Amino acid sequence: MRIRPKGLDESANHNVRLTFLYTLLTALSNGILFTGATALYVYFIAGKSNAKVGYSEGIFGAAALVPGVVGGYLADRTRRDRIILFGGIISFAGCAALVVLCSTLLADDGFDHRVTDDRINGIGSWKFLLVCIGVSVVYMGESVADASGQAIFADSIKTGARDEIMGELMHYSFLLGAIGPVVNLLIFLACGNDWSETTLTIIVIVGLAVRLPSVLLCFWFDDNLALDKESEARKLAVDVAAEAEAEAAGAAAKVSTKYRSIPIIYFVSDITVFLGSGMSVKFFPIFFQDNPDSSGSASEGLDLSPALVMGITTLLPLGYSLATKFGLFLCPRLGRVYADITVSGLGTLSEGGMVLVGYMGLYNGSNANRVLVVILFLLRCCLLNGVSNIQKSVIFDYVPKNQRGVWAGLDAISAVGWCGSAAVGGYLVEKVSFRFVFFITFSMHVLALLPRFYLATIVPRDEDLALQKKKETGSGPRKVAAAVLAARQRHGGGCLSDADVSLVARFAGPHGFLASGPAFSSVANPVSVVVGDFSEHDRLIN
Repeated sequence: MRIRPKGLDESANHNVRLTFLYTLLTALSNGILFTGATALYVYFIAGKSNAKVGYSEGIFGAAALVPGVVGGYLADRTRRDRIILFGGIISFAGCAALVVLCSTLLADDGFDHRVTDDRINGIGSWKFLLVCIGVSVVYMGESVADASGQAIFADSIKTGARDEIMGELMHYSFLLGAIGPVVNLLIFLACGNDWSETTLTIIVIVGLAVRLPSVLLCFWFDDNLALDKESEARKLAVDVAAEAEAEAAGAAAKVSTKYRSIPIIYFVSDITVFLGSGMSVKFFPIFFQDNPDSSGSASEGLDLSPALVMGITTLLPLGYSLATKFGLFLCPRLGRVYADITVSGLGTLSEGGMVLVGYMGLYNGSNANRVLVVILFLLRCCLLNGVSNIQKSVIFDYVPKNQRGVWAGLDAISAVGWCGSAAVGGYLVEKVSFRFVFFITFSMHVLALLPRFYLATIVPRDEDLALQKKKETGSGPRKVAAAVLAARQRHGGGCLSDADVSLVARFAGPHGFLASGPAFSSVANPVSVVVGDFSEHDRLIN
C-alpha cells in the first residue's frame, strides 16, 4: 500500500514534488487561517461589522487582480521559475510583516479590543487598515506566482496523467488542511473556548508562521526540469480527422478551434461560481457563531460555540478529500466533464436544501434543525470543492503549453469576483438576511452548471479511445473510400506510389474494411488488393 502521494514518488519530476510540498504546507496554513479564523478576526477588529468583512475581501481581491493577470501573461513569455521566485519574495515579506504586526498588536496595551475613535475616513480602526494592507501584500505575491506555478506544474506532468496526479494533490492537501481546525480548536480550548480578539490574533500568528516555510519553496522551481513533448496539449479527435482529410486532399489542415472554447467555458462557469460563493462563504463562520437573540431581526445565526465551529471546519477538509476521490472514481465511468457535472450538481442540490430549510424558518429552531443545517452545509461545501482538480486537468490537457500561464492567470479575475461579491454579500447580510444571500449563491451555482453541459459535447467521455479511433479510421468509411478513389484516379488504375499506399493504409487502418498491413509491400499491383470491390466504395461515396 502506497503511503505517500504519487507526486512525491522517487520517480516524480522535481517541480511536481516541489509543488506537492508547497501545496501541502500552504494547505496546513490555510486550514488554520481560512476556516473561519481570519474572517472572524477581521469581524472583531472592524467592530463586528459584516459589511467591513465584505469590504476587506474586496480589497484583497483588487490587490490580487493586476499582479495575477500580469503574472499569467509573463508566464508564457519568460521563465516561469523567475516569476514564481519574484512572487515568493513578495509573499514572504507580507507574511513576515503580518507576523510582526499581529504580535505587536497582541502585546501592545495601547490597542484595546474595541473599535474606538481611531477611524480612518469611516473605514475602520487602525488595526483593520494595517491588517488589510498586510494581507493584500501576501495576496499580491501569491497571485503573481500562482499562474506560473500552475503552468510549470502542468508542464511537468505527462499529458493524460494530470487528472490523477492533480487529484492526488487535492486529496492530500485537504487531509493536511484538516489539521488546521484542530490546531485552532486546541488554541480555543487553551484560551477559554470563547470568541475573543486575543484568541483569534494568536491563531492568525500561528497560521502565518506555518506559511513562511512554504513561501520559501518558491525559490527552487526550475523551468529546465519541466517535460517537453510529453506534456504538450491533447488534440481533439476532430482535429486528428481534419489532418487526415487534409493529407488525403494534399492541402493544409484546417484545425478545429473547438479546443479554444474549453478554457473559455470553464472560465465563464468558474467566475459565475465565484461570484455566487463569494457572497456567502466568508459569512458562514459568522452565521455559525452569531446569536439570534442578540443581533437584531436580520440575524439567523446558529449560536454555536468555538469548539463546535472548529469541529465543523475540521470535517470540511476530510469531506473535500472524499469528494475528490469520488470525482476521480466517476471520471473513467462517466468521463471527466460528466463527473464534474455530477459532483457539482449534487453539491448544488445540497445547497438548495440548505436554502429551503432557511425559508422554512428552521435556522433558529431546535438542535435537530441545527444538525440538519450543518449536514447540508458540509455536503454543499465538500461536493462543490471536490472537482477543481478535474476542471484543471481538462483545461491544461487541451490548452497549448505556451498559453497555460495566461489561462491560469485568469484565476485572479475569478478571485476578484469572489472578493467583490463578498462586499455585496456583507451588505445584504446586514440589510436583509443570511438566507437571502444563500439563495442568491444557490441560484448562481445552478447557472454555472449550464455551460458545462455544452462542454460535455466537445470533450468525449473516453478521450483516449476517441482519439485512437480517429487516428486509426480517419473520419469513417466515406473518407476511406474517397482516399482510395483519389489514388486510383491519380494512377489510372495502375500501381500506387509508396505515398499512396501509405495514405490508403492510414485511412483503412486495422479497424477499417479495406486490406492493410504488410501485404502492401509484397503485391505488385496494390490497387487490386487495396481497392477491392469498387462498387462498395461507390455506394459509400454516393
